[in-house]
Amino acid sequence: MIYPREILNHNRTTKELEELLLYCICVAGKRSGQQAVKLDTFLHPKRPIDFGYTPFEWINRLPDNQLLIWLKYAGLGQYGKLMKSFRQAVKLDVRNCTVEDLEGVFGIGPKTARLFLLMSRPNQRVAVLDTHILQWLNEDYGIEVPKASPSSIKIYKRLEKIFLDICDKLKVDPATFDLQIWSGRSKLQPL
Repeated sequence: MIYPREILNHNRTTKELEELLLYCICVAGKRSGQQAVKLDTFLHPKRPIDFGYTPFEWINRLPDNQLLIWLKYAGLGQYGKLMKSFRQAVKLDVRNCTVEDLEGVFGIGPKTARLFLLMSRPNQRVAVLDTHILQWLNEDYGIEVPKASPSSIKIYKRLEKIFLDICDKLKVDPATFDLQIWSGRSKLQPL
């Protein structure tokens, strides 16, 4: 299971990387702790036999009607979006995919793509511009920011550069700093 406060891990197995990517897709616009539990329910339903499939293998084995049933069973919401996203995501090589590969998947935008890379690979020069980072940029540095993650890639990249420049000046790793800001501002409910 993904634990949002312990999401940073650069030594994941392929199975764990697949679960992380699915989590990154599911959590967009939702409460991280709740979605983590729901995704775990989806990936590990109470069934008599665990067949040992990776998350992607399991999704690939499910026809659409059964995939929809399991998504609803877990209560993940956004069923049409998740079905389409999951079907496309399972085609990715989670060890080597790029931001562009990830953004080519339906439902994965700049923030989701960067979240996956930042939390799964060392030395990533990307920023996850969620509401917490945007608030921090505005409140601590007086930078004018949108209330939500920018949909314009031009604006996203401009703000990402500002955040990464601040990380450089403070001599902090962007992934670790991201989690520090998020943990300080998050209203994460205990699992």
